[in-house]
Amino acid sequence: MDALAGEIDRIGEKEANCRRLMSVPGIGRLISTAEVAAIGTAEAFERGRDFGA
Repeated sequence: MDALAGEIDRIGEKEANCRRLMSVPGIGRLISTAEVAAIGTAEAFERGRDFGA
């Protein structure tokens, strides 16, 4: 479990998209890495509200 948490920490520090998401209050390394893993760069969405829907 600690190894997995360490890996998430390393990815969160390394990836620019994760760091950008972590600048939002309430979003930490776990949420930011999950979002980046799920949607990547979000190029599939035309608007932010498309992602929210």
